[in-house]
Amino acid sequence: MRTSPQGKLDHLLEGESFYANPYPAFARMRTDAPVYRHAPSGIWLIARYDDVDTVFRSPQLFSSYGFQNAYFENLRPELRNAAPTLELRGRTPNLITSDPPEHTRLRRLLQVAFTPKALEDLRPRVQSTVGDLLDAVGHQEVIDFVRAFAYPLPAMIFADIMGLPREDHEFCKEVSRNIVLFMARNNPNSELTVEFSREADESLVRMREYLRGQVEARRIKPRSDIISALASAEFEGDRLTEEELFTNLILFLLAGHETTTNLIANGLFLLLRHPEQLQQLLDNRTLLAPAMEEILRFESPVQRVRRVVAQDTELSGVALSAGEPAETLVGSANRDETKWDAPDTFDIEREPFPNLAFGKGTHFCIGALLARLEATVAFTEILDRFPKLELAEGWEPSWATTTNLRTLESLPVKVG
Repeated sequence: MRTSPQGKLDHLLEGESFYANPYPAFARMRTDAPVYRHAPSGIWLIARYDDVDTVFRSPQLFSSYGFQNAYFENLRPELRNAAPTLELRGRTPNLITSDPPEHTRLRRLLQVAFTPKALEDLRPRVQSTVGDLLDAVGHQEVIDFVRAFAYPLPAMIFADIMGLPREDHEFCKEVSRNIVLFMARNNPNSELTVEFSREADESLVRMREYLRGQVEARRIKPRSDIISALASAEFEGDRLTEEELFTNLILFLLAGHETTTNLIANGLFLLLRHPEQLQQLLDNRTLLAPAMEEILRFESPVQRVRRVVAQDTELSGVALSAGEPAETLVGSANRDETKWDAPDTFDIEREPFPNLAFGKGTHFCIGALLARLEATVAFTEILDRFPKLELAEGWEPSWATTTNLRTLESLPVKVG
């Protein structure tokens, strides 16, 4: 039985250099401490591909329910007291924070909105939205593709398929980000403020009240949208409770915005940082599918996925105790040198090997097909319109200071 060198690598997992480039720290962990207890948070961090894969495939050992309870229990009292609604939400299982058989039940009821046919029917709307966004900025010499494109596109599409007015998408994006940033902290007790905790909690209250009005309207007059579908979803007599309905609608808003924004922005950034590969893609569009997989691997939109140890177990020779919180480092697993040659090299012609960007097993992302559809349409249209893209002169990337998401704050691009 090996022990984890608790505390010895903590300095590598904080500060501006870590948020700018976490991968050297992850590489050190894979070598020296693949299962590592982060002292400030008390969370086990799991760095190697095979171990992350094991966690994803073993809900009986690593539960999806309970991490948020541990998160709040470890918060300073003043931070915790400022976010009572967020804590209450964390105690209601949703599609991400539940295990079989409850997860199986929820997924069966929620899957109605994410069938391949339903998403393929959405393609014309995605194409139209992409075209409208690019039309609005195509006359500019330099475009910030985060603000003008990658940020609004997923919000607009998700607003459409949920049946929300497009004029509300800025509100949805704003409150979603406040909630996500509250939970996506490496060391919340030092990084969060009471003011931000209260603001995030108020964002959730506002979101619940907004969705309550939308659900009530659908029950009076149903439409062809996700809210109507989930409000009436039934399988063998089973339906979602009111709290399950609101909790999962909020989950869809949170997950549907941030991850796809990151996929598109990170992908365009990587291609512009590697102009020879951008040219390969311009010359040969059949490379778009493998390029997408390499983007997902190299700058995974979701960097960490949370679990709780369900029973005493062992991982890479390290003993883990039931009830302890854990995070799988997806961003590290997707750079594991035992699975990919030269994993820190971006290569759109790389031999295929399954990355873990969308998870695996029972919790494989229900929105993966939608994210791929949006990103595929987006990249195709961008490359068709702007074949001479290049990064704005003098710009250097600035990444959001969150651990769960890999988020570019801007992406100014000269379009020709």
